[in-house]
Amino acid sequence: MEKIEMEVFSLAGNEPIVRLPGRCYPDCVIGRAQLGLFHQLATSILERARDSGDEKLVCNAEQLQLLLMARLKWYEQVCRENGIKLPY
Repeated sequence: MEKIEMEVFSLAGNEPIVRLPGRCYPDCVIGRAQLGLFHQLATSILERARDSGDEKLVCNAEQLQLLLMARLKWYEQVCRENGIKLPY
């Protein structure tokens, strides 16, 4: 783990906007609970898309679900590697 200073533009609404050193633009931090919810919603949308018969919609929903799942798995791995117990 590395500790660094970063610019914090907003902490409002539990949705921080920060800029890491060396970055041109700020980033939006998605909290663990929101990330989990986004993944659940994407999975639900994917299930409904499959029922629609719209292949383009299914493809887009699959991509979204896979991207969010990968981000969630990365979060879990980093927590485990740093001895942080998952909250679920």
